[in-house]
Amino acid sequence: MLSPAPVSGIALFLFAHQDDEFAVFKVIEDCIQRGQRPVCFYFTAGDHGGQSAKIRCTESLSVLKQLGVSPQQIFFIGEEHGIPDGKLHEHLNLALSEAEKLIASLTSPVRSLYSPAWEGGHQDHDAVNLLGRVLASKLDCLAAVWQSPFYHGCGLPWILYKVLSPLAANGAVLTQPLSVVDRLRYLKLCFTYKSQLKTWAGLLPFVIVDYLFDGRQKLQAVAASNSLQKPHQGLLLYEKRKFCSYDELAACGERFLNEHLGA
Repeated sequence: MLSPAPVSGIALFLFAHQDDEFAVFKVIEDCIQRGQRPVCFYFTAGDHGGQSAKIRCTESLSVLKQLGVSPQQIFFIGEEHGIPDGKLHEHLNLALSEAEKLIASLTSPVRSLYSPAWEGGHQDHDAVNLLGRVLASKLDCLAAVWQSPFYHGCGLPWILYKVLSPLAANGAVLTQPLSVVDRLRYLKLCFTYKSQLKTWAGLLPFVIVDYLFDGRQKLQAVAASNSLQKPHQGLLLYEKRKFCSYDELAACGERFLNEHLGA
């Protein structure tokens, strides 16, 4: 069984998009209960397809505040620096540089780090996973760096996908049961993302099913490595949706990891 993050210091949460926090509601609250201070970084602008980045930021701020996160500890790096949704893999060095500046300004050390899983669901999620590997190495917190599943299409036809389902290739799964009260609270929070109705029309039924029949928060450890392997066999979900090719993301990712972790 994997061990939870240590007490005290900062728990750093890395997100690609405003609303990605839905995958780690329980983790955020547990960190606060253990005495850690959650700090959240968002790495893309949130204005894809003409959406309002300001509204999306406001929605995530509202959700995080209800979980106990101080607004002063929430940073919208992608919105501030215009990193496009879907293109984070092309801006990894900018994202890393800005993250490091913010981390240097924090008054406590980072003790644990959380990122989306390396799973092939959305290219921005995988790009944030790469950022997490580098930051964990630089911050010397490799023993407490975790990835949370969002969604992926492994083993499914067309553009069908699984939500909150860990890939076996990512290793042992650390689980935390969710109480019925927590499940209801977290589902209610999901309705905050009113600007993302189209996205959540697809996500929410799967989240409800997961809460009903599994009811656990799930995390997996992340190994700091500059060697990339495709998350799973076959076309990845973002390839099926023609958002990005794995070869394109991997080329950017390998250059980034080699530059910062060494060959």
